[in-house]
Amino acid sequence: RARTITQDRGLARGPASSVLDKSGIVHTTKPPNAAQVCRDVLRNEGPAGLFRGNMVSALKVVPANALQFAIFHKMKDDFLRARSDKDGAPAEQLLLEERLPSRAGAGA
Repeated sequence: RARTITQDRGLARGPASSVLDKSGIVHTTKPPNAAQVCRDVLRNEGPAGLFRGNMVSALKVVPANALQFAIFHKMKDDFLRARSDKDGAPAEQLLLEERLPSRAGAGA
């Protein structure tokens, strides 16, 4: 939790772990690094604590990526069919000028 501590002199200290001792001097502590946070989460909540909130992220990301994938492949198939040979067989690979609009259309 972020806290702001104001001394009698009217000086405000920044957020985070500021502690005012008896002499009125503000001491700040270094914020924890990623390894310390992971150890604390594992100790307090177990391995499942590392994945808390992941389902919400997946529910947001998975449909968007699936839609992007489907649009890209539909555009890719359309470009390849448009360049089919005399026998009607579609081309094998997209050209650069076909790849760019396919990716842009999928990402839009």
